[in-house]
Amino acid sequence: MTADLEPRSPTQSRQSSSPGLDLWQVAAVVRSAIAAPSPRDSRPWRLRVDGRKVTVALDTERLAIHQPVSDRAAHVSAGALVLDVAAWAASVGMVAEVTWLPDGAHVRSALAEIHLAPTLSPDRVLAELGSQVTARRVMRATPRTRRVGPPVRARLGEAAASHDATLSTVDQSRRQRLLDLVRHDDAERGLVAPDAAHRRGGPELMVLSTAGDRPVDWMRAGAALQETWLTATGYGAAMTIVDGPIEDDTIRARLRSDLGHSTWPQVILRAGYGPSEPSVPAEQPWRSFLDRSPP
Repeated sequence: MTADLEPRSPTQSRQSSSPGLDLWQVAAVVRSAIAAPSPRDSRPWRLRVDGRKVTVALDTERLAIHQPVSDRAAHVSAGALVLDVAAWAASVGMVAEVTWLPDGAHVRSALAEIHLAPTLSPDRVLAELGSQVTARRVMRATPRTRRVGPPVRARLGEAAASHDATLSTVDQSRRQRLLDLVRHDDAERGLVAPDAAHRRGGPELMVLSTAGDRPVDWMRAGAALQETWLTATGYGAAMTIVDGPIEDDTIRARLRSDLGHSTWPQVILRAGYGPSEPSVPAEQPWRSFLDRSPP
C-alpha cells in the first residue's frame, strides 16, 4: 500500500536518478523524525538509510523500556515521523513516496519505507509544514487557554482528511464525560490540578479517528495527527495529546459508540491558544536512532 504523500500538484517533474543522501541530509531526516510527537517521549522506532530509501521499524528494546506504550501508540508515532520526514523533504525540494507496511501486516516488521527523490515541483503544502516542524508547541491546559475558532477547526479537519482520518470536535453533550477522563489522566501524570484546566472555556477537545483499526490505519492516523498539529502551529495554536484514556479498551469503546460506531478513535487532542512550551526535545544524539546492523 502506497501512501499519498507525493506532491498534490499534478505537474510534478522528478529527476529519475540521483546519488544517495549525504551525511547532512541523513542527520536532517533523523532530526525531523525525532521532532515528531511520541507517546511518553519514547520514540520507539529506528531508521535505516540506504541510498535514498529510509526504512522505519519498531525498536523493541526502546519500546520495552517505555512500557506501557502500546503497539498502536507506537505505530501512531511512526506515522507522525513519516509526515515530518515528508515535510522536510518538500522543504528542500524533494518528493517522498511512502509505502506503509512494505513487508505485510506483521507489527514487528518494517513499518514504512520512504523513498526520497529530487523534484522540480515539491508539494507546497508539505513544504510550508516543513517550516513548522521545529516550531510545533505543546499546550499546557489552563483556565486561560482559549479554544480555536470554527475557521481554524475546519482547516484542521481538512488536514486530517487528507490522510483519510476524521477530526471530530467533542460537543457539549459529551464534553463533560470526556473531561472527567482527561482530568483523571492529567492528575495521574501530574500535569495539572484535576479541575484547573477544564473550567468553562478552556481548550478544544477533539478526537482523531479512522475508518479501520489495523496497523496501517494507526500509522495513517499518526500522519494525520502531525499534519493537523503543524497546521495548527501555522495558526499560532498549540496542541497536546491525551493518551491515557484512549489506551483503555473500555473507554475507547465508549468513545467509538459516541462517534456512532462508524470510526475508530485513535488520538484525543486538546487544542487552543494560551500557555505552551516547545515540543522539540533538547538536542539528542541523532545517530542513536539509526539502525546500523547488517541488512
